[in-house]
Amino acid sequence: MHTNSNKKTILYFFIILLIFLFTLNGNKIFTIKYDDLEAKNSQILKSENINKYTLDDKKEANYSVVYAYRLNDNKEYVFIYSKSSIFNLYHLDDKFISNEDEINTLASNSKYHNLLKIDRYKDKAIISLTPKKNEDFISNIIYALLSLALIILINYEIQINRSKIKS
Repeated sequence: MHTNSNKKTILYFFIILLIFLFTLNGNKIFTIKYDDLEAKNSQILKSENINKYTLDDKKEANYSVVYAYRLNDNKEYVFIYSKSSIFNLYHLDDKFISNEDEINTLASNSKYHNLLKIDRYKDKAIISLTPKKNEDFISNIIYALLSLALIILINYEIQINRSKIKS
């Protein structure tokens, strides 16, 4: 049978684990399944009263997914998603409309900085990605581990102080 102190310890451990996973995952909340990405794009386009569009190109690489939709006024609507490094879920990082012939932007996630280049032609757009390893990933892991150790140490000190008070 668990005492009240043991229940609190389990609750603290669960909270610590959630904070650790959140930090390790790049401090983003990933809620979109891969199969729902295009439906999410359609939902956003319809919410902005854009009804006529076609998918020009889609590119997946290095924990990023990029969609380029051609709108009826010859503009490009771009969606950039990042994938969780722990779960098979995605987060919408950026969305924008452009009418430039060459679009250059960055799709960054916890593991890579992907340099995006979208070349727009008369009837098609082509997405190309150039990956660069995210050097912050190692420091993020170290930060998460140090945070975890600190939280465990604080929890341990609280438990010791409680046991001293009770006795």
